[in-house]
Amino acid sequence: MQLTNNTNDNYTMRQLKLPLEIEKLIDISDPVYTFCEVMDHIDLHRYFVEKGYKTGRPRCDAQKLLKVIVYHVVQVVLFLFLILMT
Repeated sequence: MQLTNNTNDNYTMRQLKLPLEIEKLIDISDPVYTFCEVMDHIDLHRYFVEKGYKTGRPRCDAQKLLKVIVYHVVQVVLFLFLILMT
């Protein structure tokens, strides 16, 4: 069996390094905080189906994933609205 040394020059170990406190990067007046506050007060549990998966990797939090998707859609709609208005 021949071992090959596959190296990727586009990868560094520091590529995925995030600060320990990510809140320091986001300004307190950013609209994302308001959006998260509004989404936290909406009861979304009745819209999610709980299935008892016991194998594989741990599932991601459905509410957090929904927040990211909805926030992105809102930003795209606002951007398109601004383009159409100019």
